[in-house]
Amino acid sequence: MRRPEPADRDVVVAAALGLGLAVRLLDLVRCRSLNLDEARLAINIASRSFAGLLAPLDLDQSAPPLFLWGEHAMVRLFGTGDCALRLLPGLASLAAMLAAWPLARRFLAPAEARLATLALVLSPFLINYAASVKQYSFELAFAVSFILLAEPLFRAPARHRALVVLAAGVVGPWLSLSSVFVLAAAWLAWAVEARRREPGLRRFVAAAALLWGGSAAAALATVYRAAGANPYMQRFWELAFLSPARPDLAARAWRTIEDIVWSLVAGDPLVARAPFQPWVGLATALAAASVAAGIVRMARRRDGAVSWWLAGPFVLALAASAAGRFPIAPRLALFALPGLVLLGAAGVGAVVDRLPAPHRPAVWLVATVLVILPLEFASIVRSLALEGPGQFERLVTAFRERSRPGEPIYVFARSLPAWIWYTTDWAEPDTARLQYLTGLARAGGAGFENMPSRGTVGEKETRMLIWRDGSRRELLGLPSGMEWREVQEHVRSVPDRGWVDTEAARIERAAQPGVWVLATTYYAPETALFQRLERDAVRRTDAEIRPGSALVRYEFAVSDSARSR
Repeated sequence: MRRPEPADRDVVVAAALGLGLAVRLLDLVRCRSLNLDEARLAINIASRSFAGLLAPLDLDQSAPPLFLWGEHAMVRLFGTGDCALRLLPGLASLAAMLAAWPLARRFLAPAEARLATLALVLSPFLINYAASVKQYSFELAFAVSFILLAEPLFRAPARHRALVVLAAGVVGPWLSLSSVFVLAAAWLAWAVEARRREPGLRRFVAAAALLWGGSAAAALATVYRAAGANPYMQRFWELAFLSPARPDLAARAWRTIEDIVWSLVAGDPLVARAPFQPWVGLATALAAASVAAGIVRMARRRDGAVSWWLAGPFVLALAASAAGRFPIAPRLALFALPGLVLLGAAGVGAVVDRLPAPHRPAVWLVATVLVILPLEFASIVRSLALEGPGQFERLVTAFRERSRPGEPIYVFARSLPAWIWYTTDWAEPDTARLQYLTGLARAGGAGFENMPSRGTVGEKETRMLIWRDGSRRELLGLPSGMEWREVQEHVRSVPDRGWVDTEAARIERAAQPGVWVLATTYYAPETALFQRLERDAVRRTDAEIRPGSALVRYEFAVSDSARSR
């Protein structure tokens, strides 16, 4: 393996690092409200003790214990504000970003390293998950840090570094589930090398097998197995496993690669790609060819171990997916992206090196521009389009300040986890309310937002969907039946029959004469409910409506039965 050259002053890389740092910090300090999945995890973090976080999580969540402990410590130190929860993931993302250049310089020639660093630093996808209150940035940071730490041991074994690497491998599974692939890839490389090296490396390989294997087995048995056995999680992720028995395996595998490539550029695989589909297909083909060429180039230029260090974790994840043990989705593959991007840059270098020497600088310039412009544009646009700080919390505050005594509120089903999070006094939580609402919000609960379609719904499904807080009633939304599954996306493209009628009737009956409606992250077909309310209401007296969120006060004609309540 090539020893890193002394870092020269690279204006392009410095500018990219500066921009990447600015965008990530802007995202962090904006303290965005927690989304649905983040709120689910945050409820576990705030409601449990350190010991309690070792048990299977509620609300269909799973996360590494050390990540949960770090977040719980932040809550204890700084409270339950959005910034407190986003701080550690944001710092982990910054660490991974700053390590991108040293990582690329360790394995690649300068021009290749520059290209790889730009792709990693400016990718909207990596920025999108930078401060997410989930474990993804920790998994990215561990993968990058471990390779930087452990790779020198492969070249020149040293006792003190070996001990540090062994310790990191023991901690890894408790900090990052995907670390098992990074550790297994490293161990396999060392095991092959140990056959022709001194006994010290063989002892290290044996110790790593014992310590890392034991740690990973303990973590899988005590922490992660419960999520794998969760019936809802099995259904949600079922189609994301690349099983050899699938009749559409080739098409699904290609779509997975395309999703990853599109995510790197657009920031999320769900961003509409139809207008760009021919270009996305071409970019995917070029990316796959570049990675393949990079693997060959690394094997020829240095040795096969380099290619394995970078590609091995993803290869092992694919093998686990084929065995039905690990679903493949862009956000779950974050840990593998640095290695794949480095190999892609090496593949580009293999092509450029075939050109006449005088033309190479111009070709590298064009390749760099083709990478940096779309990524820079997407990153800046995303940072400008982010919602302001505390959007959901502001809606809750507005309701509390503007509502009249006793006025009810209807909370949309997909808003329930965030509603629980932002309306609970975590210093002195109402445990009865918290238990009741979380029971409704988990899979199988009457208010679980991703409930499968029931075909037709009516009043009988809503009997449990109410909480009385003194004189005020919280009407909790009935799920629309528009279930979402990874890969398949919407199982049903419209709400269940009777859903609009049932929910509109509940809201109108609750009016005294005013009633509030809080809705976030709703699908376009679900706005039929809002259209019905607009039609039937006597008037709309208060509204805060933004893309993806709405708090509205309606007044309806009050019936005699409602007036007598």
